[in-house]
Amino acid sequence: MFDVRIEDTPVALEQTLRKKAAGGRTVRLLASYAREWKTKGAARPHALPATQQDFYEPYLDELGAQQYWNKVWNFIPQNGSDYTWFIQAPLGSPMHSDPLCEVGCPYAVRGFDFDHIGVLWFSDLVWRGSGWSSDPAHVYDTGLDRSVSAARRELQLGPAHDRLRAALSQAYRILLTRGMSGCHIWLEDKGTRDHLRACLGMTSN
Repeated sequence: MFDVRIEDTPVALEQTLRKKAAGGRTVRLLASYAREWKTKGAARPHALPATQQDFYEPYLDELGAQQYWNKVWNFIPQNGSDYTWFIQAPLGSPMHSDPLCEVGCPYAVRGFDFDHIGVLWFSDLVWRGSGWSSDPAHVYDTGLDRSVSAARRELQLGPAHDRLRAALSQAYRILLTRGMSGCHIWLEDKGTRDHLRACLGMTSN
């Protein structure tokens, strides 16, 4: 049976995947390009302070106190274009020691599958009213620079936003289908989270 879960925090998402990994399953964290690649070119991005890593996400813990969850994007040695370290996690790589120490982008996992994946769903693609909407302010994919620029120039939602929404939908389609046994999701936007819960027949928080 395929396992689909919506987690309340990015920490809960990671904890769920760690339990799967402890049972011998392959796991990965994934996200669309809704966060800037600040650590690109860094020799040791995992050693950077939490505030300087690509993901520094606020969340409320069980006591209602604000905490932060941090990760780096998929590390590519010598600023190249080979995602082998993230996919295969070879001996000596950070991913070999901890398969959840990095977040993979759609380009890294295109065509690859894992037992369980965790998707960080950010505010680049959100549910508003009765449909999906793209927000160019949350898109950092250099491959979509022209689409993002065109969408930002539109004074109201139009063809450029539609094209950007279609590209983002394809990116999330890739991410959400990488799990062979389970897909675990944390959503930044409450409205989108509530909509997805309703689609899956889950009770909203």
